[in-house]
Amino acid sequence: MIRCNRFGAMALALSLTSLPAYAQYDDLGLGDDTGDALGDAGDADAGDAAGDGEASGDAGGAAAHAHPKLMAGAALMVPRGVTGGDINGPEFGFWVELKPWAHYHVDDKISAGVEIPLLLSKPDFGDASPEFLQAFVVDGRYAVSEQLGATAILGAGRPGRLVINPWGGGFLPGTNGDMKVGLGAGADYRHELDKIAIHAGGQVRVQLDSATDDMGETGTALVLHVPVMAMYQVDEKIQAGVATGVYTGDDLSFDANDNFTLPFVLGGHYAVNANLAAGAFFGFSSLVTQDGMGVADTLTFGAFAEWHP
Repeated sequence: MIRCNRFGAMALALSLTSLPAYAQYDDLGLGDDTGDALGDAGDADAGDAAGDGEASGDAGGAAAHAHPKLMAGAALMVPRGVTGGDINGPEFGFWVELKPWAHYHVDDKISAGVEIPLLLSKPDFGDASPEFLQAFVVDGRYAVSEQLGATAILGAGRPGRLVINPWGGGFLPGTNGDMKVGLGAGADYRHELDKIAIHAGGQVRVQLDSATDDMGETGTALVLHVPVMAMYQVDEKIQAGVATGVYTGDDLSFDANDNFTLPFVLGGHYAVNANLAAGAFFGFSSLVTQDGMGVADTLTFGAFAEWHP
């Protein structure tokens, strides 16, 4: 089980994986998630969103030419999930996160990014007070070919923050635990067909002191993130897309009670001008839920913007 502060039998946690990565892919603009990149820190957007991210990574040598050297943006998320509870059961509510990110193309093959998730609202969390700074994560991507890339992340976050579904996962973000180091490595793939672009990735991640066993002992969390996203070019200014994927629980568990999640998020992207784009997203951070939760309890929505010189 991924470690987090508890209210009775309920474990609360949220990952970091950028939303802004998807924006880097011409997509939902939210965040990165396989590097963080499809990564969305992302636009990662996971996204690094769906959309951006985030968050996370670029799409390959040829795609790099289509992007400016520097991109920056932010996603404002409003997820719903467990915010507390007692012997009578869990309590649900919304919280607000801001995920600023920046992404830089070093050359045709190498790109790097950074994401810093911030918790803007602090719902009642019992005796604990969620920290404003949730994580600081750097991601990178190397284009092996025009479609295939190798991805990696390195950062620090509140316990469990780097290893859980970036869309919210149905849990309030890490509370007042110390920042714990996390890292990940994997690959991503991009394919374009006429007006449709498909992104998929896989990344194994670990974070120190972010999991607990049945005896309550703290250890390193080990998970697999497999974000998948498809975007459709409606016209020169508008894109629409969907983001989903598989996010295992600790020790690669596919049990919802171990924080296995399956997000489903719809989003849109609008080019305001040559340098500025904006968009919004709406969906559920997981279509499978733990005991005592329903899909409606994982509602998530928000907006994002991205800019380049």
